[in-house]
Amino acid sequence: MLKKNVSSLSFYFFENLSKYKEISHFVSTKPLNISFSAGGDDLRQTEINRRLIAKALKISLNSFVFMWQIHGHKIQIVTEKERGRGVKNSNDEIIGVDAMITKSPKVMICAKAADCVPILMFDPVKRIVAAVHAGRKGTELQILKLTIDKLKNEFRSNPKDLIVGVGPSIGPCHYEVDLWRENKTQLLESGVLEKNIEMSNICTYCQSDDFFSARKDGGVSGKPALLASASRSGPTGRFAAGIMLQ
Repeated sequence: MLKKNVSSLSFYFFENLSKYKEISHFVSTKPLNISFSAGGDDLRQTEINRRLIAKALKISLNSFVFMWQIHGHKIQIVTEKERGRGVKNSNDEIIGVDAMITKSPKVMICAKAADCVPILMFDPVKRIVAAVHAGRKGTELQILKLTIDKLKNEFRSNPKDLIVGVGPSIGPCHYEVDLWRENKTQLLESGVLEKNIEMSNICTYCQSDDFFSARKDGGVSGKPALLASASRSGPTGRFAAGIMLQ
C-alpha cells in the first residue's frame, strides 16, 4: 500500500487498485473517527470527519454508503437509490450486512474497521466493485468467499478477473487467529489469482498511530479482543475503506 497526504489528510491506497482510472478507493486514518457509535465522539464531530474525508477525496459525501456490520454473512447489492445511506446517522445505515456490491457509478461503498479486515474488490471486466468487512466471526462464516460467489452467480464475474486489496487489520503478531492468511486462502480457493491480490500486511495494533485498534485501545466496552468494528459502543474509533466506480 501507498501512504499519501491529500489536502493535509493521510490516506492509504492499494497499488493494484490505483492502476485503474475507472474507480476511486481509499483507506482513512487517525485521528478521523468515522463511526457514529464508537470512539466517544459526538455525532457532529463524526459528520465533520466524514465531510473532511469526502472533501479531500473530491467526492460528494452523499455518494457514500455505510453498513451496520454485525459479523454475519449477509451481502447487500447496492444501487444509486442507496446513495447517502448512513452518512448522517447510524440508524440510516444498511443494517445487518457485512459486505456490499455495486455496479452503480458514484456510489462509494465503505467498510468500517478497527482490527477487523476491510477488503476491497474490483472486476474491471464486468465493472463492479465490492467492500467486505471480515472479523473473526465473519472470516469463519466465509463472508469473503460468499461475496465472490455472489459476484459469480449474480453478475457472472470471473474470479480470475478480480483485483483485490486486503486492508490494514490486526496481524498474527497480536491476535490468535491469522485473519490475513485465512482471508487470502478464501480468495485463492475461490479462484482469485495470487498476482491480483495485494495484502497490506499492516497490523493495526502495531501501527496504531495511523489506525484505530480495538484490542490495543481496550476492545469494546473495555473488553479485549472482540474485534467488533460496528459495535454500538467502545473506546476506540473506526477507520473506513471505500471503493467507488467513477
